[in-house]
Amino acid sequence: MKKTKLLTSFLFLMILSIFSIGMASAETTTYAEQQSVESRASDFKSNNTVITEQKDESVGIFAIPDEYYPGTSTPIRVGDVLVTNSTSSKGLTGHAGIVTDAGGSVVSISGYRKPLEKISISEWKSRNQNTKIMRYTSSGVASKAGAWAASYQKNYVGVVEYGLINTIGSYEKETYCSKIVWDAYYFGGGVSVDGHGPFWSGIYGPYHFLNEKGFTLAGSWGSNF
Repeated sequence: MKKTKLLTSFLFLMILSIFSIGMASAETTTYAEQQSVESRASDFKSNNTVITEQKDESVGIFAIPDEYYPGTSTPIRVGDVLVTNSTSSKGLTGHAGIVTDAGGSVVSISGYRKPLEKISISEWKSRNQNTKIMRYTSSGVASKAGAWAASYQKNYVGVVEYGLINTIGSYEKETYCSKIVWDAYYFGGGVSVDGHGPFWSGIYGPYHFLNEKGFTLAGSWGSNF
């Protein structure tokens, strides 16, 4: 009888020990799992915060509002050709310039003993109260033309003089206002505006752009002409 009681007690103690070990193991696993979940949650929150900030920054970079020609609803585009009747040089009727950046800088030359210059659109308007804005159909070509004109002015200011003698594609020594635009589209944009090649010896006047294939009237200010 005593042996039976001892055996029963021993079995009870064994069962109690096994149960205690199992509970401890279960508690350990639950804690480890909890730590893993919390860690992943923290990482997820952190990663999503970064993504949100990146999206906000991208909106700030690309949402750039248009600049407009002063007093008009016409947005400024690189490569736009400005034609006016307000200024005339000896041998030419009218005047022309080309826009070289989104802010409206204009490259041109206004006459004999005048520099190859880049001026603001506000300065252009103050000098030329009547202006038509001629825009090329391909914005890609126009942008390249504008970039070429900007580079030309930077590299040749003080070197090039005003003149009407050389061929249309010879720009190293002399040029004139509408020739700058023609060269910009030919050498920069890869387009012969009127079909002539660079060795053409004629004069391409500012008013030619008003009816030239590939160009449309985008806007204007002042009196019509």
